[in-house]
Amino acid sequence: MASIEWNVEDDNVALLILNDDWRWEALYDANRAVADVIRASERMGYVMIDYSHTRTVPTGGFITHMRNMTGIYPENSALMIFITQNMLVQRLLAIFQTTYQSDLGKKVCIVSSLDDAYRLIEKHRAAHANIPE
Repeated sequence: MASIEWNVEDDNVALLILNDDWRWEALYDANRAVADVIRASERMGYVMIDYSHTRTVPTGGFITHMRNMTGIYPENSALMIFITQNMLVQRLLAIFQTTYQSDLGKKVCIVSSLDDAYRLIEKHRAAHANIPE
């Protein structure tokens, strides 16, 4: 299962939480809903996918699914941050970053905690402070 939580103070930060029984279809549905909200906003949007509550990776084309998921985000989406300490997922994400290093892979980041994800967002915002959102 995949659930979505929005940062209450900052509605352009979405947190998708994956649990042990998650499936690609549920993640696609949640991902589409988040992309629609970001698309409707004029501000930069950030997506965090919390992988710390699960150890599983559903079968079937991780890289292809990642391409499909990241490809639907609008221009104002800033980063897709994966929160995981799972070495398999980290390696699969690194392969995705390398495969799509000229475009989609640039927006995918890997951190090991929710605090690290928020620090990364703040760092990104500071670096882009003079760019209109």
